[in-house]
Amino acid sequence: MAIINLQTVAPDFFNQKNLSISVPGTSHSTKILSFDSRLKVLRTEIHPRFLTIFGEDGKEYHFLLKGNCNIRIDYRIMQFFSLLNSILSTSHATSKLSITELTIIPLSRTSGLISWVENSE
Repeated sequence: MAIINLQTVAPDFFNQKNLSISVPGTSHSTKILSFDSRLKVLRTEIHPRFLTIFGEDGKEYHFLLKGNCNIRIDYRIMQFFSLLNSILSTSHATSKLSITELTIIPLSRTSGLISWVENSE
């Protein structure tokens, strides 16, 4: 796994501290304190970056930063999963079933953030 030093490649971004922006997926309850200086590059076909955001609540929030792909498709799939979960919850027979939904934030037509599922590879 390669490491990119965020302070070297994007110093203005790295130097952002105590932002009034919420950590994605926290329902506006936790603001961004800072970003980890290391972006880990995963060895897959599209080389997504593993990004850590430090929240003001003291927790670390992990995301994949994907580029060169249409993240909006992933976003629409999560909307579909949300619909399926709603349908599953209405029946007693399926009320204990659900699909894990991820936070997906399209940043542009070709990039975005996807929440990291802990203990996954």
